[in-house]
Amino acid sequence: MSRRVAVVGLGVMGMPIAGHLVRSGNEVFGYDVSPEVQDRVRQLGVTACASPAAAAARSDATFVIVGMGDQVLDACLNKETGIVAGAHPGHVVFIASTVAPDLPVEIARRLLPKGIDVLDATLSRSHHAAIEGSLLVLTGGDQGVAEAWRNVMEAFASDIIHVGDIGAGQLAKTINNLLLWIAVAGNREAMELGMRFGMDQGALRAAVLAGSGGNWALETWERARPMPWAEDDLSIALAIAKDLNLKMSITETAAETIAAIKQDKAALGLANDSMFAYLESTEGPNSQKH
Repeated sequence: MSRRVAVVGLGVMGMPIAGHLVRSGNEVFGYDVSPEVQDRVRQLGVTACASPAAAAARSDATFVIVGMGDQVLDACLNKETGIVAGAHPGHVVFIASTVAPDLPVEIARRLLPKGIDVLDATLSRSHHAAIEGSLLVLTGGDQGVAEAWRNVMEAFASDIIHVGDIGAGQLAKTINNLLLWIAVAGNREAMELGMRFGMDQGALRAAVLAGSGGNWALETWERARPMPWAEDDLSIALAIAKDLNLKMSITETAAETIAAIKQDKAALGLANDSMFAYLESTEGPNSQKH
């Protein structure tokens, strides 16, 4: 069944998601702050709109996929250009951006009295999965509303899991990303240990993936990994832990390690390269450390 859907934020995740929604037969309306992106998205069959309000006015649900928390707030609550200015009662706002769990709770508090439902719909598995249409979506909020829009999300997601009330989708995504960055930090240390001993990184990686130390981050070790939001993911987790008076020393160490890796990659001109290429540069046979 065709639905009228808006996508606000047509970047590395929003653009392929909008394309999948069009190809699955939906009428899709889009908005992005970049005029060039607005022009490109028309080629996918998306109707470009002048604001989130305009996109929401022509649709029954809006997926918000912008970068930062203040951008989510503006997209949703700006009295002139935000979704609140255009959405009709019964409209559904899916917060797909990764933000602190209390932000969608606050947005829901502001929009629910106007008859606008708000849910988390966080996205996992990276840009590659967005292109393939195999994302994991973690929903939080009214489960009945989430189920009513499941068939739409299936256009770009292979797995959709409802995890609880509004905000729970954000917390589940934060926990997922927390474990990802801990794994990246641990993998880097483990691979470096083997390479310093003289082992081939490719052979060592294959051996670990065949054993109990295998993990998704190591499986995708040869993919481009710019890690633009890593610090944000970890800072959200640490802020929640602080509020709960919970000590998370491993997370603190991972945050320091990931920051150092990003600085090192940038200094080497490898900011957008894979972790495999990065370690080959720093620990391989031709590196200055040997």
